[in-house]
Amino acid sequence: MSTFNPSATDPDRPLLVDAQSVATLLGRSERSICRDDEQGRLPRPIMLGGSKRWRLSELKQWVGAGCPARNVWEARPDRGEASSEAH
Repeated sequence: MSTFNPSATDPDRPLLVDAQSVATLLGRSERSICRDDEQGRLPRPIMLGGSKRWRLSELKQWVGAGCPARNVWEARPDRGEASSEAH
């Protein structure tokens, strides 16, 4: 099993990441990420089977925009095509 490395330049890096990887990316605990998701403070995750996953590209955009609340983020016209799929 490989370790998640968000700075890797490997073209095979994950497109979707789990809560543990989001926590690593944001320097927070997995519990905080779950709580933030429940409170609408993160971009909307994708349900893949019974698992929540976030788009890595959307998370990067979201951080660049200042980490707005989900409702503010979803209202932004400039948040990219990928983030508007599967709501």
